[in-house]
Amino acid sequence: DDALHSLDPGAPAMLHALEQKAMVQAHVESAFPGTREEAFQHHLLHQVTYDTVLKGDRREAHARTAAWLAARVGDREAEYLAVTAEHYERAGDRVHALDWYERAAQAAVARFANQAAWTYLSRMLAMPELGDTRRRWRAAVKQLAVADLLADRERHRAAADECSRLAEVLDDDALRAESTVSQALLADRLGDRAGAATLARRAVELAERSDDTVSAALAHAELSWLARE
Repeated sequence: DDALHSLDPGAPAMLHALEQKAMVQAHVESAFPGTREEAFQHHLLHQVTYDTVLKGDRREAHARTAAWLAARVGDREAEYLAVTAEHYERAGDRVHALDWYERAAQAAVARFANQAAWTYLSRMLAMPELGDTRRRWRAAVKQLAVADLLADRERHRAAADECSRLAEVLDDDALRAESTVSQALLADRLGDRAGAATLARRAVELAERSDDTVSAALAHAELSWLARE
């Protein structure tokens, strides 16, 4: 009811009539303290109702809902970060949507919700507003790691290719080294040991040129693993 009040101060007064008509049902407990929670009796009722709202009114309502959620996420952030992001996106505020999808992805990675993390990162990368190439690079690197954990090699390859592309756009040898190590590890996972060795040696060169000790260590470790195998 508090969320409804933020959309229209007169809306909460209508809940009782909707309950009597069995269109909504009150929950015993609420996800947010200090406010009563209601639910539509069926998701189709929600969809039909939503479809009757004019697009301009929808955007404004999504913006107000996003602001309401953003102020109350608190300890329940893992559950509501993506919901808040989606409201911002539907409101047309993609700048805030990017920030909230990024937070949602980080929270999903932390709890090993890898499919969810992939989805949130994909939403970020699909937005034209993600104009900061280094921020795009960081999102692509996270997506690559998630694809590896999912053992989805098709998506793994696509993410690795995107990282390589962005490293070239940024013209940064350290990023080239990191993306080349990723390509080497992918080749290894696909059983292409010769290709993995070639890529790992190239990563060593790039890493040493840019003083990227982490990528150098990973590349040498991959070469050691391949030699052992």
